[in-house]
Amino acid sequence: HAVETYGVDGFTIGNVTANNNPGCAVLLNQSRNGSVGTVTGDRNNNGGGYATFRVANNNGPNVTCTKVYSRNSGRGFFSVSGSNGCTVNTVDIANNTSHGIFLEDASNTRVNAGTVSGCNPNIQHVRTSGCRTAVNGQVYTAANGRW
Repeated sequence: HAVETYGVDGFTIGNVTANNNPGCAVLLNQSRNGSVGTVTGDRNNNGGGYATFRVANNNGPNVTCTKVYSRNSGRGFFSVSGSNGCTVNTVDIANNTSHGIFLEDASNTRVNAGTVSGCNPNIQHVRTSGCRTAVNGQVYTAANGRW
């Protein structure tokens, strides 16, 4: 991973660019009360399960990310393993080998705007609570079943 935290309370990470990385550009684990600038990645874990921006292992709450720009990676944005309270202001995600946005076992996670295309699938919510993804002119929640 280009940048990884574990158990940090209160942080500011600026803009991060990582290309041809076998892991994530940014991976936050069990960290809260922080912000990340723009996360840009091309070919981060292409063909794998990591994402350009990933929050995991009870990460949150009160974590924000300005933007996720992801191309040709495993995933674009991935929130998993009990993470909660993460907000991504905007995304521009395309042509990832797996999910564009994948929220799994996550709560109160938001993607406020942007586009996702050419991923497999573009958006998926699994076992989520209070999550909302507003991209491609539509709002996705676990309740409306639009994937």
